[in-house]
Amino acid sequence: MSFLMQLNPFAKRQPCRPRKGLTAARRICIISLLSVAVVLGGCSAVRLGYNNAPTVAYWWLDRYFDFDAAQSVRVRADLKALHDWHRAEELPRAAELLRKLRQGTPQNTSAELLCGLYGDVKDRGVVGLERMVPTLAALVPTLQDAQIAHIANNFDKRNESWREEWLDGTPAQRAERRTKKTLSRAETFYGDLTPAQTALVPALLGASGTDVDTLFQERLLRQKDALQTLRTLRDTPDTSQAQREAAIQALLVRAVQPTDPLVRQAMARWSGQGCAVAAALHNSSSPAQRQRLVANLQRYENDVQILIAQR
Repeated sequence: MSFLMQLNPFAKRQPCRPRKGLTAARRICIISLLSVAVVLGGCSAVRLGYNNAPTVAYWWLDRYFDFDAAQSVRVRADLKALHDWHRAEELPRAAELLRKLRQGTPQNTSAELLCGLYGDVKDRGVVGLERMVPTLAALVPTLQDAQIAHIANNFDKRNESWREEWLDGTPAQRAERRTKKTLSRAETFYGDLTPAQTALVPALLGASGTDVDTLFQERLLRQKDALQTLRTLRDTPDTSQAQREAAIQALLVRAVQPTDPLVRQAMARWSGQGCAVAAALHNSSSPAQRQRLVANLQRYENDVQILIAQR
């Protein structure tokens, strides 16, 4: 159950460092991503990572924007405020979700239930992203051409990594890589899988080659959209703060909910496959595997409670 968030085509299981693979608008708020890690199987040193989230988030954003001194002051202050809000408002939600997951682990589940859970967690991440909209709106008029070029260059670098992971090779080779990643993530929570469980994954995932191509083109479109939005707002000096916030909010909406129905269908298929795999593996898990999952969830829940108490 807990590895559901790791089964979508954008999530990557990594050590405690900023993740790759998300579109720019969805990667504005590292704190929201760290909250997902807390809830659904993030790094083992999650408390240390969370407490240092404002600094980690600043470093990550600075890699994209290359902030000047004045920009840095505003971004650091707003990230600190966002972190305080998240600890007070969102961590209690995470603790409650972990408690419910832990209590429900002995029972079987369904793909529909897990997809609903994934949607709820993603929605909370968007709430965190939205709180950074005023910050970005205030920064846009101060962006230099070199900074926007720096963002574009970083997009290109991330795209190359994305292409290597998801697009290289035949559809069968892509499916094999996705299967291996899924099995590795599942074993993190359940321990060693049986041959029968291992066989479930490729059967449920399928090749999905076309979906990957569609998602990559959407990724490129969203990046182009982000760069164009930044340039337009920067080059329109009479635009008010409220108008800039509205434009960036609209950009976020387009990133989270693509307008192209074919892209939405592709994303739904990827998520649906992940939910089906997670449900099938959980429902086939042994008492010992479920006991291991309970222990993992309890450990994360304890971490969250400690983080809440530290405010």
